[in-house]
Amino acid sequence: MSFNSEFSVIVLAAGLGTRMKSKLPKVLHRLLGKPLIYYVLDTVLALEPKDCIIVVGYRHRDVEDTLKTYNVKFALQDKQLGTGHAVICTKEFFKGQKGQVLIVCGDTPFLSLETLKRFINSHSEQKNSVSVLSSYLDDPFGYGRILRDKNDQFLKIVEEKDASIEIKKIKEINTGVYICDVEFLFSALSKITPNNAQKEYYLTDIISVARADGLKVDAFMYAKPQEILGINTRVQLSELENILLDKLRKKWMLEGVTFIMPETIYIESDVSFLNDVIIEPHCVIKGKTKIGRGVKIGAFSFIKDVSIEDNRVIPPYSILIG
Repeated sequence: MSFNSEFSVIVLAAGLGTRMKSKLPKVLHRLLGKPLIYYVLDTVLALEPKDCIIVVGYRHRDVEDTLKTYNVKFALQDKQLGTGHAVICTKEFFKGQKGQVLIVCGDTPFLSLETLKRFINSHSEQKNSVSVLSSYLDDPFGYGRILRDKNDQFLKIVEEKDASIEIKKIKEINTGVYICDVEFLFSALSKITPNNAQKEYYLTDIISVARADGLKVDAFMYAKPQEILGINTRVQLSELENILLDKLRKKWMLEGVTFIMPETIYIESDVSFLNDVIIEPHCVIKGKTKIGRGVKIGAFSFIKDVSIEDNRVIPPYSILIG
C-alpha cells in the first residue's frame, strides 16, 4: 500500500531516556542486535511516505550517524519541552505543503504495518482533521486516557499526571500515534500552552483545539496492547527482547529449523537459516549470519557474521566470527 506524494511521517526520537541510566540515546539501545528505532523506521518507510523527519535531541549526532543509511531528514529539539514542541521543531520542513502527516514514537518497535494502514485508511475515509490511534489496556497506568461522551464521541486526551481518579479508571489509552492535516497541525500547535502538571507543550492538546474549531476528530482503537509497548527502562527492554526472540525462534521452527531447548538459544533478527538445520542448546548466533541447509551447530557455540555452507557440522564450543 502506498500513499500520495503529500504524505509525510514524523518520528519522535528526542527523549533523553534518563531511566535507561545510560549515555546512549534511548532509541539506539539494541533489540536483538538492531537499534530500537530501526524497527519503527522499517515499518513507517514501508508506507512509502514523501518524507520522513526524525526529531532528535540528546546526542543527536550519534542518532544521525546511526541512521545514515536511511533516507530520512532530521529536526533538532535542543530543549525537551514536550511532544508538541518536538513536532513544532519540524515546521520548516512543511512550509507551503499540504496533505497529511503521520506522527509516531521512535521507541515502539512492535507497531505493525497492518495497524498503521488500517488507521490511515479510516482517517482518510472519515475525512478527519486529526485522528489518534488508541488501544485498550487492563493496566493503563502512565498513559494518556481517551475521553468520550455518552454517544462514544471522542472528546480529548488527558495525561496521567493531569487525570482525576475517575479518569484514571478509563482503559482506552493514547498510543502516541496521530495522523493530521498538515495545515491544521501547525496552526493548532501555535495555540497550545504548557498549562499542565509537566509544564510541557502536549501534542495531545491539538484534539481540544480541533474540537473548539468545529473540525472532525476521532480515536480508532486498532492497536493491540503488545504493539504499543514502549521502552523506558532496561527491564522493559529485556521484556520486549524476550517477546521478540520467542516470535523469531517460532518463525524459524515453522520454516524447518530445529532448536533443541529453544529457550536457551539466542538469535538476532538478521540471521537466516535454510531448512533441516539443527541448533543445539546454549548457542548465540548474531549479525548477518547465513546458515545453509542441513547444518548442525553444536552446543555452546558463538557465531557472528559468517556464512556456513550446506551440511556442515560445527562442533560444540565453536567460535566463528566473520
